[in-house]
Amino acid sequence: MKYIKKYLLYSLDLTTKNNTIGGFKKRHTEVTQHDLFKAVKAGLESIRRKAKLRKWQYIVYACISNTHLSKGNTKGSWHVHAVFYGSPCNAIAETLKSYWTKHGYGNSIQCQLKTYWSGGKINYVRAQEERSHFQKVNADEIFYSLHLKKETTKQEVLNALCSYE
Repeated sequence: MKYIKKYLLYSLDLTTKNNTIGGFKKRHTEVTQHDLFKAVKAGLESIRRKAKLRKWQYIVYACISNTHLSKGNTKGSWHVHAVFYGSPCNAIAETLKSYWTKHGYGNSIQCQLKTYWSGGKINYVRAQEERSHFQKVNADEIFYSLHLKKETTKQEVLNALCSYE
């Protein structure tokens, strides 16, 4: 019999685009950390409201960074790495991606959504963190599945997710 996981780990990378009419109303190179922080906060609040109505369960860690590890740790334009753990994880991540593109912050094709089979992405994201959001919604069962208490700190949750398999 094949084991099906109740909770999955997804990653969504959000980039910015040149949009002087909508979105940030500036070129992507002029978007600041503060601009991005406010936009991500609004997107996560939108997801939280939908999750409450739809009984979604999730934890999200969204890191804002301008470090590009793939380009030798160089600094560049600001971007967001969001890691989701929950159910229905794909729908939750797609909701943030949809919010991001509909509000003109980024292009859909550049916002990569991936499923992860291990928690290694957490450490990759942590290495770039300048500022972050951490949100948990209807997460009691998730904490139980990770053998964590409800009062667990962000660092303890991220450590538990790093051992995800």
